[in-house]
Amino acid sequence: MKSSSSKSLIETFGVVAIIVSLLFLGYELKRANDIAEAEATATVYLGANEFLLTVIADQNTRRVLRNAFGLSESITDDEQVLRTTMTYIYNINEVAWKYHQKGLISDEDLAVYFTELCGWITGSTAFSEIWANRRDTMVPGFYEDVSRECKITDE
Repeated sequence: MKSSSSKSLIETFGVVAIIVSLLFLGYELKRANDIAEAEATATVYLGANEFLLTVIADQNTRRVLRNAFGLSESITDDEQVLRTTMTYIYNINEVAWKYHQKGLISDEDLAVYFTELCGWITGSTAFSEIWANRRDTMVPGFYEDVSRECKITDE
């Protein structure tokens, strides 16, 4: 009897160990997928930001873009630099937000990003107007979270 009871106890322990291992494996796979998704987002934004830095740094590139999109009369070079710079800043913060959504950046770190971003957005009328026109160009949830954090209301 004793050996049957020991065997049953060992088998039960084995089953529990397998279940725990499978749960841990599932958690690790989800975590790996979250990291891969955040990294993919960051990679896409990195490419975009490299282009934006070129636009910010090179007046000829800005002129060519304004002409190509028919903006040469409607937007000044300074306005284009401002809009491009803000897009660059939004992209950095959007990636940080995405990392936070996946649990890869702490609440405290995201708060620092949001504090800086809110300072940009609420610090000037031009930045506020650019922000208000950007809702449809951001990943779902980012615009709303930032607006809520910065206490920005849609008018």
